[in-house]
Amino acid sequence: GRFVRGFTEKMLSYSLGRPVGATDRGTVEEIIKAIEPSDVEDRDRYRMQALIQAIVASQAFQTK
Repeated sequence: GRFVRGFTEKMLSYSLGRPVGATDRGTVEEIIKAIEPSDVEDRDRYRMQALIQAIVASQAFQTK
């Protein structure tokens, strides 16, 4: 939900060393999809390690 999106945006902003803007919306969506638990029963268990790996693998981070 909103917490995951907000937290992802804050972590991405910190990682990039700049504010997350409108051009980063696609990146945020990709990261959220990458960290989403695949098992319905595991829905509330987002992992910090998965978030960090997804940010580091993102195009925005790789080209900063």
